[in-house]
Amino acid sequence: PVFTVVRSDKLVYTTDDQVAVFTSEGKAPARLERAGMTVTGREIRAFLNDSESEDDQSSFSRAVAEGAVEIVQTAPGHTRNGTAEHADYYPDEGKIILEGGQPVFIDSIKGRTQGRQLTYFSNDDRLLVDGVEQRRAESVLKRK
Repeated sequence: PVFTVVRSDKLVYTTDDQVAVFTSEGKAPARLERAGMTVTGREIRAFLNDSESEDDQSSFSRAVAEGAVEIVQTAPGHTRNGTAEHADYYPDEGKIILEGGQPVFIDSIKGRTQGRQLTYFSNDDRLLVDGVEQRRAESVLKRK
């Protein structure tokens, strides 16, 4: 099993929709930590899965981060860092969508990408970039 730890100043959980809302009220942002990945923001909403029996542990199907979002993924010799005002994280798919503000995705090996919306798939190391006519997507690639 993959363990997830969330730290925040405040937690509000509603059983009807099984959503846990973690917010920061001080200087430290709300922080979700998972194997090799950290998500921070002013607010993190975790959408929990149904538990089929009392012995099952709850897991989440999606996390939504709002406000000064930063996602850091680390592996030996490799770091990926994404920033935006909003992020959706789907752990089962390894999918991260960054949007709002000026989303930036920096890969310590491959380079830097900026666009209106950035969608990263960590399971197969794929990055989709959406730009707009007035402001095109931009990538700076590192040469080997």
